Amino acid sequence: MKSTCTIALGVMLVTLTVSTQAARFEGWGISMMDQRAVSPEPVMKVVSSNGQSYDQVDNSPLNFVMQAKGRCENLHWVKWGRLQVQNKTSNKIHYSKEVISSANINQKTWSNSWKTVSLTFNPDTVLKQQAAEACNQELNKRIQQGGNKLTIMKQGFSVLMHKTVSQFNFTCRGPSPLANHPKSVNDSHPVRVSCGSFTPKTAVINPATMPKFALKGVDISMNKTNYQGVCPAELPVKAVVTANPMGGKFQYRFIKNGQPEHHWKEYTLAKNQTQAHLNHSLSIKQESAQSNTSLNKKIQQPGQSQVNQPLQQVPLRSVSIEVKRPGQQLSDIQQFQATCAEPKMVQATYNPSTQLPDLASRVGFTLGTVSAPWGGHIKVAANDAVESSMRGCKFRFKYDVINIGSADSAPSVQRLSGGGALHTASNFTVSKGSSRNVSGHVLLKPGQHVLVASLDHTKQISEIKENNNLYRVRVTVDQNCSGAAESGMLRQHTQTTAFAL
Repeated sequence: MKSTCTIALGVMLVTLTVSTQAARFEGWGISMMDQRAVSPEPVMKVVSSNGQSYDQVDNSPLNFVMQAKGRCENLHWVKWGRLQVQNKTSNKIHYSKEVISSANINQKTWSNSWKTVSLTFNPDTVLKQQAAEACNQELNKRIQQGGNKLTIMKQGFSVLMHKTVSQFNFTCRGPSPLANHPKSVNDSHPVRVSCGSFTPKTAVINPATMPKFALKGVDISMNKTNYQGVCPAELPVKAVVTANPMGGKFQYRFIKNGQPEHHWKEYTLAKNQTQAHLNHSLSIKQESAQSNTSLNKKIQQPGQSQVNQPLQQVPLRSVSIEVKRPGQQLSDIQQFQATCAEPKMVQATYNPSTQLPDLASRVGFTLGTVSAPWGGHIKVAANDAVESSMRGCKFRFKYDVINIGSADSAPSVQRLSGGGALHTASNFTVSKGSSRNVSGHVLLKPGQHVLVASLDHTKQISEIKENNNLYRVRVTVDQNCSGAAESGMLRQHTQTTAFAL
């Protein structure tokens, strides 16, 4: 468009025509009007609350800086002018400001040069939603291009959002047909959206407010609460201690008939472990004074009658567990009955015309420095071992083999096993009426074991009785024997000692 300027030189008027970029709207009586956005762009800040998407928009004021100018045609005068920010998508006017608020009949020019005006306002819901969408769209775009989501969000980025325009509305009054009606010009006015960096929050734990380790309960139980059978015997006892998941230490001990079975032991529950399963073996012995001890010393002679001891009722007994930690002590009790009977001596069938050996064991089993009759229970400590290693503890052992038959035994195999062969004595002979010991070393890991002595293991000899060749003993190895391997034989060694019956 053109702008006209008249200059008086003496008596002559000279008119100069200057080309400009501003628009002319003759029907509105507007000679010139224009508007433009000015840097810097307004800035909106958006952050992520969860590290998944951008969802929180800052409410800080936006500052739109723009410039405008306007002039009316001849015979027209400035009436009204307004600057505003409008949304391209929804046409919503976010903010407006009157820059010409009253008419001046003698003024047809508002400004021939750019006037700078700032519009400052807080973002509304529409702008906030569009800003969050702009961040998320740019985030997805960068992910599709091969970026890592967490890395992108940790670094942050910015994006230019083209959703707004700045607008200048200008009105001139005068004789033109559309005078007194506003005319508007727009300019794209983008917003710089800062998509802030996301830093995962590290929980700050106050030790004073943290829940502390606490015991919640203890329960003791037995599979058999009314035992009837041969004594000595071992009855298994189980206890379950429950606690909160904070993890910690407690002490416990088992008590039989009011007397502690052992010193206080310590147990550690790991964090998030809420149960401790504790096992104990309860020794039950014959308590009657009428027990016939001669059965362990005298061998029944052929032709004698079978010896059977009557069952004897033992009073009600109890086993309990006590559990404690600083400020807490819990307990539980289990009552049970045990009725004991002496082992039966089975009469040997004797045929004078048949001269056969008969191998048996009478003395029992010795492990380390501890002995027990067959069917009994041996508890060995680490200091009973002759050697210890990561595989377990090595113990000296022995058991007797007696020939109660009427003839010398031929060579046979005596084997000790416990989940596998532990010791084998080959070419083993016993004269009639004599006894010999089988001895050697075994390597045992901590925990419970059942050791079985098998006489004439390979059935090489014929005996008067073939049903008295297996003998068992229960063994508990101290937990301080730090072995993790299976029970096994370290080396075999056989010693024999002969004596006359």
